[in-house]
Amino acid sequence: MTAAGAIVLLAFATLATLLVGLVMAAQAWSRRMDQREREIIATTRATAEQAAQYAAQTARLEQRVRVLEGMMQGREASAMPQFN
Repeated sequence: MTAAGAIVLLAFATLATLLVGLVMAAQAWSRRMDQREREIIATTRATAEQAAQYAAQTARLEQRVRVLEGMMQGREASAMPQFN
């Protein structure tokens, strides 16, 4: 093998190694992005569930406040003097 042939072979081997490395890096990147997407979906679902729980709790508290307001209005009406 001549020196020029050895250089071409070395260049080809280097190029092939770089190509394989790039493919492996691209696959690793793709797996990481898939994993990150699953994490984001899980976080989004948990956040949505928590928001629904807060909304339900807020609705219950608003109902309690309405009942208390109604009770206070009833007391205020009964405490007012009646003029006939």
